[in-house]
Amino acid sequence: MARTPDTLVFVPAWNEEENLRAVLAELHGELPDVDVLVVDDGSTDGTASVARELGAEVLPFGENRGLQAGIAAGYRWALEHGYA
Repeated sequence: MARTPDTLVFVPAWNEEENLRAVLAELHGELPDVDVLVVDDGSTDGTASVARELGAEVLPFGENRGLQAGIAAGYRWALEHGYA
């Protein structure tokens, strides 16, 4: 698949440090040319650090806002950053 600058996958996450490596590895294996945004929903573990270490952009929330807010924020971030 050719690299397309408007391809973004966002992953809402809350305290997913232990699972995020496997999720992002699987994602990169299946879709190696997409950009990845992790919406960190107020995690208190190393979720954001793991995401950055693996090359994802991170949109941090200061507090847990829930899945619906994470999804909405991911869509908003995508539009604000030029993704279709």
